Amino acid sequence: MKKISWSSVLIGSLTFGLLGFSIFNMLTRLDIIQTSSVLKFLLPLSFGLFGAYIGWSKPLLTELVSFGLTTLIMVQAFWDSSYDIQAGFSEPRVTAGIIALGIFLLNTFTGKFKRGTAKKQIRKLLGLR
Repeated sequence: MKKISWSSVLIGSLTFGLLGFSIFNMLTRLDIIQTSSVLKFLLPLSFGLFGAYIGWSKPLLTELVSFGLTTLIMVQAFWDSSYDIQAGFSEPRVTAGIIALGIFLLNTFTGKFKRGTAKKQIRKLLGLR
């Protein structure tokens, strides 16, 4: 039996849950769907459960995908914050960017991916190496 990496399960759940939250906000912002508290709960939950499963079955792949997705969400949120956001921290895109930054840092310091250059660069930057 393989050793389960619980940090990969957590990273997968958080990353894909955030992706579900971002997709819900995109669909409501584009007026494709109406704001629904049921969908607001079910979409991130179902994506999060899928991410937990992927984190359990493919831990290294989950962490690599998490680096990519959280970086993409952070860049998009920071871009929107610079040019489009009027409501401040209460805007869902800003919240998603802050959560993505937290997941990225969590993945950097607790993940199974040991040889990543992003992890080495951040550790050097913070003086942890």
